[in-house]
Amino acid sequence: MSSYIQNEKDVLIDVDDDLLHSATRDLSVSSCAIAMLFGTIIFTTVTLAARLWLVGLWSWEGGGMPIAPSMAALELSGSSSQSAHMDRNSEKSQPLDTTSLTSIYNLLHHSSIFGIILLYSYICEHHPPYPHDEKVYDRDEFFFWTILVVVVAGWNSVRRNTDVKNRGKRIQHVSTERLENIVDRSVKKSEDKQYANQPTIPPENEVLNRNQTEEWKGWMQFTFLLYHYMHATEVYNGIRVMITCYVWMTGFGNFSFFYMTNDYSLPRVLQMLWRLNFLVLFLCLTHGNPYILYYICPLHTYFFLMVYAVMYVGKEKNYTKWWIRTKLGVLAFIIFLVWDVDSGIFERVHRLFFLGYEPTTGAPMGSMWEWYFRSYLDHWSTLLGMIFAVNFPIVSLFYRKLEAQSRFRQWLGKSAVAAGILCALAMWTRGSYDDGQDSIQLNKPLFWLYTSHHIHLPSELDTSNEIVLVGTTP
Repeated sequence: MSSYIQNEKDVLIDVDDDLLHSATRDLSVSSCAIAMLFGTIIFTTVTLAARLWLVGLWSWEGGGMPIAPSMAALELSGSSSQSAHMDRNSEKSQPLDTTSLTSIYNLLHHSSIFGIILLYSYICEHHPPYPHDEKVYDRDEFFFWTILVVVVAGWNSVRRNTDVKNRGKRIQHVSTERLENIVDRSVKKSEDKQYANQPTIPPENEVLNRNQTEEWKGWMQFTFLLYHYMHATEVYNGIRVMITCYVWMTGFGNFSFFYMTNDYSLPRVLQMLWRLNFLVLFLCLTHGNPYILYYICPLHTYFFLMVYAVMYVGKEKNYTKWWIRTKLGVLAFIIFLVWDVDSGIFERVHRLFFLGYEPTTGAPMGSMWEWYFRSYLDHWSTLLGMIFAVNFPIVSLFYRKLEAQSRFRQWLGKSAVAAGILCALAMWTRGSYDDGQDSIQLNKPLFWLYTSHHIHLPSELDTSNEIVLVGTTP
């Protein structure tokens, strides 16, 4: 009997060892570090909340959900009246106030939630309750969901100008002021100053206004998710074009920001780098994945730094006629040498980023080759976005002048522009776009036709100044 019990104990020990080995075999050092970090944060949050509850300094609102400590706790902690009146519903996060118990608790509380989300992602990836299944692509299902979202969300994209203006009044007001500054600087050096007196068009009808670019990115994000979720390889070419549009907007948006604000401060750079890499950094550490696996974020980070470097060099001369264009010409030459000339420059330059040739997750041929492949596909996109940003005042002034014409001339001018763009887009789609993956990679600079479709057509559709299509579907 005793030998039987001993055998049962040995079996249970072996089973426990197998379970422990199975649970820890994929656990990397970074995963352990993240578990210790957020475990400590969650423990501290729970301990602080329990202590406040025991001493009666805990508030309950919103259907019994615990919130930040009550104002009495703030008074006991000696916090300032300004911190005590912190707006919890503010859209922007507030700086950490080490003298405020509310501020400290909010940081711990939201950090704990973020840690739980990372834990959930780790469990779903490495220890799912149900086994991962193979993705099966169904064309009918893919296009059903696409059409459904386009109909539902697209219907909500149509807004009267007054509604759009009121909904984004503060943002658009700032954008209009910045646009007027950049137009004034450009017109000041222009020989034809008659454009300076042209009437301004409403900000919600401006080319590439905030609402339009945000919706454009939203449509593309939806397509990205559906593409990966359903493994829709037949739309690969379209996805590649959308990715390069994102990189194009990195060049356009950041160039415009630096040009209009002249803000090259370190806080701005760190803020941008943090926004681009915050989630990816913690995902890499949680799952033990290499940075190259999330190649979209390295692309945006890399090309953001490229824009920053170009704009920072000789920044005091950026508003002269030829200096900024000379810098863009030099950048084009450098891009050509690094990516399009087989001279080994790419490898020597990017060796500084600790890229190698050892196979890793997301880079079966090594991170150096993977980065070359990913960056090569979009290496001209950022420059083209910067070039468009330089000439953006010209496009804006064109529409300002056109809006001052009669209704018939407005329709005539906008229809001519729209027809030309649509014809070129149709020819490109029937040509290089449908030739296969290799062709689309070699002809990626032609993606400007696709971006022109999104840039100009929403502006063409608003002649009556009554209804504006905020964006168009990709």
